Amino acid sequence: MKITGSELAVKVLEKNEVKYTFGVPGGHLLKLFDSIKDSDLTPILTKHESGASFMATGYAQVSGKLGVCIGTVGPGATNLVTGVASAYMDSVPIMVLTAQVGNSAIGKGGLQEATGQGRTVNHVEIFDGLTKYSTLVNNGIKLNQSFNNAIKLALNGRPGPVHLDITADTFASEVDVDEKLIKKINRIPMSG
Repeated sequence: MKITGSELAVKVLEKNEVKYTFGVPGGHLLKLFDSIKDSDLTPILTKHESGASFMATGYAQVSGKLGVCIGTVGPGATNLVTGVASAYMDSVPIMVLTAQVGNSAIGKGGLQEATGQGRTVNHVEIFDGLTKYSTLVNNGIKLNQSFNNAIKLALNGRPGPVHLDITADTFASEVDVDEKLIKKINRIPMSG
């Protein structure tokens, strides 16, 4: 089936029983928020991204489900840090989704680029020390597998936050995906 990257992201979240997302919409995230609006997910819009990361953490602690927080490129992403650090220290499974500039803008030092190139902050490195997994997803082909890897790591072993930094054009791109590959990731019981 052919769907957009943002629709695929939402389908993966729905398949994994995510009910709520917490975040602040931004220009690079509009496709994702449009797909959330057209889905069974309920977006909880916060006044600041820090609140979104703490709300996702609290939701995951109370519900036992994966919490999801969303921040746009640059300051939106960095505002998530304190709540993500809290989730990391408390071993709470949350998924942190941040937007990145489009692929054609990477390396040009443009407004809000956050790849670490040319005196820009680096989303992936910022979250690397605060999560079990942090990666840049810059094409639709990698999107489904990146979500599956991240969710598996968030829920299994010692639970904790994971981070996907997704380029704006990946959200907008058309992806041809086999629906059977959109999986529910289960917790694997720890032996003790």
